[in-house]
Amino acid sequence: MSQINPVTRGRQKRHLIELILATCVAGFCFAVTAAESAPKLTVLPGFKVTPVYSVPPDQGSWICMAVDPQGRLIVSPQIAGLPSTNPVPPTLFRLTIDNGKVSHVEKIQKGISEPQGMLYAFDSLYVNGNGPEGLGIYRLRRRGSDDFEDPQLLRPVPYAGEHGSHSLVLGPDKKIYIASGNYIDHAQLEPNKISSASPFQHFGEDQLLPSFADAQGIPEGSATSPRGTIARMNASGGEFEIFCGETRNIYDIAFKEDGELFGFDNDHETDWGTPWYRPCLLYHLVSGADYGYREGSGKLPDYLEDILPAVKKLSIGAPTGMKFATGTKFPKNYRTALFMCEWNFGRIFAAHLHPNGSGYICDVETVVHGTPLNVTDIEVTPDGSMYFITGGHNTRSTLYRLDYTNQVETISPAESQASKSEVANLRSIRHELETFHGNRDSSAINAAWPFLSHSDREIRYAARVAVESQPVRKWKERALNETNPVAALPALVALARVGGKDVQPTLLQSISKFPFASLSTNEALLKLRALELSFIRQGRQTADIASRVAADLSP
Repeated sequence: MSQINPVTRGRQKRHLIELILATCVAGFCFAVTAAESAPKLTVLPGFKVTPVYSVPPDQGSWICMAVDPQGRLIVSPQIAGLPSTNPVPPTLFRLTIDNGKVSHVEKIQKGISEPQGMLYAFDSLYVNGNGPEGLGIYRLRRRGSDDFEDPQLLRPVPYAGEHGSHSLVLGPDKKIYIASGNYIDHAQLEPNKISSASPFQHFGEDQLLPSFADAQGIPEGSATSPRGTIARMNASGGEFEIFCGETRNIYDIAFKEDGELFGFDNDHETDWGTPWYRPCLLYHLVSGADYGYREGSGKLPDYLEDILPAVKKLSIGAPTGMKFATGTKFPKNYRTALFMCEWNFGRIFAAHLHPNGSGYICDVETVVHGTPLNVTDIEVTPDGSMYFITGGHNTRSTLYRLDYTNQVETISPAESQASKSEVANLRSIRHELETFHGNRDSSAINAAWPFLSHSDREIRYAARVAVESQPVRKWKERALNETNPVAALPALVALARVGGKDVQPTLLQSISKFPFASLSTNEALLKLRALELSFIRQGRQTADIASRVAADLSP
């Protein structure tokens, strides 16, 4: 047996200790919550947490909330009754809150159980869970003032559980957005086909070397089935599109007042201590984006041109519900913040998002921390109150209200120096480019081409996806003949992704026009990625081509 370097052995020990400690802390949360001990809360100055309703065991362990037009909370239990009680039929609960107290609890028994996503929209309650026709997204149309019609299955869902399909959120385009985890196999969604107009297409593993399998034996994905995705559909479940993808397990998503979408992604415990570990990540979710999650060691670094990075990297944890504080009575800087729940270590964060080009940068602070505080979801009611619930994994649930009690406005974290007009212009450019995603348009290539070399990464990304959405024959020669490396290399990345094997010889010849010695670091990375994608997607090279590429790479 070979000797292990002492530094390596030390790192292994440290990672093992961290893993044991984190697991013990997680186990402590489970045990204490199950024993119904009152949580010890640390709350950011100015904020106050008030228990509103202690959930009886026969109402299950609460994981998800929605708000109806009357301001009532509709909640779903993960299980119908805790182990200490007799199970009850599949049930949702509707809570009326008066003067800060729950005055009425009603059962909604329509054969729906364990939804991990709910939304009240289009005069209906949408639920993503188990129903009369199995797993799926159901619509319960309102009947009268307080009742619903029987559930109508809109779309089947091929997997249940905590890495399946989750939250439902209404977008500014009046479409319903759906967050799904990495166990959803989109190839099983037939006969309810995915629309050819989906912004997220042409996905693949895109690793040149084989990756190590996941330590827990999680199955490898395939080039035809992306992992975690954000999808969208219309009110009746049609026009189903994949908006963006390749995340691990985003449980909830939220739209900012300006119409931009965000999601908080899970880390992967069995990756702790490995070079490919990714912490919990806050994403700005944009059209057509690939965020680089792959199973095992195959995760793609976010400096690659065909991957978009996170807005913020956080610590280990288990993200759950999230909600912008729009409409609350909080100070201005908190009314615009994104409140994010983390279940495992009992935290509620406030993410303060600041414009950065057409995207964002972010400051995050902990507003509430509890030992334990198994927080699962968070909502804002029409009267400006923010509520959150605890539960999940057979633990007892409580409904809390989060208030701000200081009368003095606090100072916002440092703002971006970009002017509002600059931000609006850049965002307008990105949105215009995104209209071409999944949409064949004769004006798209000329409109997008100048932005392939834009300094703003999200604009450059949107431009490439717009080009990739058009027939290759209409832009192939333009990519091959482009002389400006700043524009040519992103175009050649696109051609390597969507051009056929027959394009490879001319593509590699075109790449050779830009020797490494003449390129900046970013341009060199672009060239390397174009070569890598060509080798991955277009196959092995002839000996002559291989020797020329090797000679270019060798120095």
